[in-house]
Amino acid sequence: MKYSIALLFFIWSVSSTAQDISGVYLLHTNSEQFELKRTLTLHKDGTFSFHNYKRDENGIPKETNNYGKGHWQIDKKVVSFSSTFLDDTFNLNFNETKARYISKSPRDTSDRVIKTALRFYQSNLFWVKGITLEKQ
Repeated sequence: MKYSIALLFFIWSVSSTAQDISGVYLLHTNSEQFELKRTLTLHKDGTFSFHNYKRDENGIPKETNNYGKGHWQIDKKVVSFSSTFLDDTFNLNFNETKARYISKSPRDTSDRVIKTALRFYQSNLFWVKGITLEKQ
């Protein structure tokens, strides 16, 4: 009985500190001549979808939409992405893409604000490396 109570307490403590990073992450820049919107949705089942929208009044074409989807997994604070399905619609290859999960530590009792975000540091897509998407 003593061991079962200790085991239940251990399982509860591990599950309460597990990271739930699923949700919508966004980067949005907008002006009269230019708009850029990058949206990453991490689903709880370990899949993701990515939408890159760009509007440039001086560009050809004026609007572009690119999509990607695949699987994600987290190890400590590193999120790894892989694309298993590529076609004409979902043409962004996220294989070998990694991002760092940024959040305020529960031990940090200061008043400073740290927004939850993903910062990409490795990718075969040159424009993905270095971007930061904030959680909505």
